[in-house]
Amino acid sequence: MIDALVLHVSGTTYSKNTMNSVKKSLAEAGHSIETCEIEGCSYKGHAVDLHHIFPKAKIRRIGIDPNVPANLIPLCPNHHRVAHTFNWKALRKENIQEWRNELISFILEKENV
Repeated sequence: MIDALVLHVSGTTYSKNTMNSVKKSLAEAGHSIETCEIEGCSYKGHAVDLHHIFPKAKIRRIGIDPNVPANLIPLCPNHHRVAHTFNWKALRKENIQEWRNELISFILEKENV
C-alpha cells in the first residue's frame, strides 16, 4: 500500500527507492509507516508523516544519517504538529535510541494537558 502513497518526510518528498529503503529500515526496527506511532491514536487517514526527531541539518553535523530508524517516527498530521514543538535541543548524541521514546512521552503529555 505504501508504494501508492506520496511520502513526505519533514517537508521533503522522497523517491520510491528511498521510501522503500526507509520503510524497510523502520520495519526491521519494529516500526510501521502506515500508522501513527502514538498509542491510542485513531487517525484514519491514507498516509502518515515521517517526522525527523532531531532535525536533518543538525544531525548531519554530528555525523549521523538523519534517516536512521531511531530518528524517524511515523505520526498522523495532528501529532506531527505537536512534534514540531518538541525541544530537540535537549537530546544528546549518545541518547539516539531514546529519542523516539522521549518524543512519544512529550506528545502524550501535551494531549493530557
